[in-house]
Amino acid sequence: MFRPHYSTCSCGCNRYGVIVVKAGLLKQCNERMKDKKQQSRKEARMQHKKKIKKVKEKRKKLPSISRLKKKADALHSLWIRLLHSKRNRVLCYTCDVKKPVKEMQNGHYISRGCMALRYKDYNCRPQCVACNIFKKGNYQKYAIRLEREVPGILERLEAESKTTLHMNRYDYQVLIQELESKLSEIQK
Repeated sequence: MFRPHYSTCSCGCNRYGVIVVKAGLLKQCNERMKDKKQQSRKEARMQHKKKIKKVKEKRKKLPSISRLKKKADALHSLWIRLLHSKRNRVLCYTCDVKKPVKEMQNGHYISRGCMALRYKDYNCRPQCVACNIFKKGNYQKYAIRLEREVPGILERLEAESKTTLHMNRYDYQVLIQELESKLSEIQK
């Protein structure tokens, strides 16, 4: 029977102390084996990273939901202001100040936090900065005018505000396309 014994390494480093496991076969020293394993691991990692890069390059990066929401808000605001404008001037819904479209904002009776009513035209009217921000929407005058304009709308808005709506990426993209087509028609 063969007994393991010490000999020099066969890898070329000529170290003494390598155990001969079988007759005629010398085991390579541990350092050499570690180097080979590390090189093969590095190569495998590099190949994996290259594959991931190729996949990422092929895949088209989708816009985030928050960016789509911002774009939809901007387009809807412009749509409301242009819808209520005459000769590029808009009348504030609550204080009757007349200003250019760019200086006005889109005011909501039920705040934008309620997603079910955020993009509904019957919840939105143009307002000046003073009414919309500093007077927090000038809520009382807004309600009185809205009720005079469309009787029963306040109850309808209050009921709809209790519903929930979750919009995904596709919903925002459809909404943006609709708003862009409306804007292109009104600006002609």
